[in-house]
Amino acid sequence: MKRAANWRMGWVVVTVAMVCFLGAGALALRAQDAEPTPAGETTPAEPRREASASATPERQRLREIVKIGGSARVRADQVADEVVVVRGDAQIEGEVDGDVVVVLGKLTLTGTVRGSVVVVLGEADIRGSIRDEAVFV
Repeated sequence: MKRAANWRMGWVVVTVAMVCFLGAGALALRAQDAEPTPAGETTPAEPRREASASATPERQRLREIVKIGGSARVRADQVADEVVVVRGDAQIEGEVDGDVVVVLGKLTLTGTVRGSVVVVLGEADIRGSIRDEAVFV
């Protein structure tokens, strides 16, 4: 019976890891789908800002943050849509409207996550708030 439970847990870990890797790849591909800038025009240097219920005027609005082999940080004055980090650390001091996924790294949460938190083969220091569920594998 214990052997079957270990087998199921192994498949859970593999499945979650694959979903994380595929999700990170999909986010990276979606970021590359932006239309090219016509000749002679430039793109704004600062991140996109949107009016939302969670982003007050003094908060900087960020899109999805995807880091593979590096670390990510959401400062206290920032609001991010989603955060995915593979083989790196995530430090969330501000707000994340969606989910936070960390694979093979450490999550330090002192801010707010309005979605779920998933940490795969890593560690977590949770001192902030999580609206949905937290999964640690």
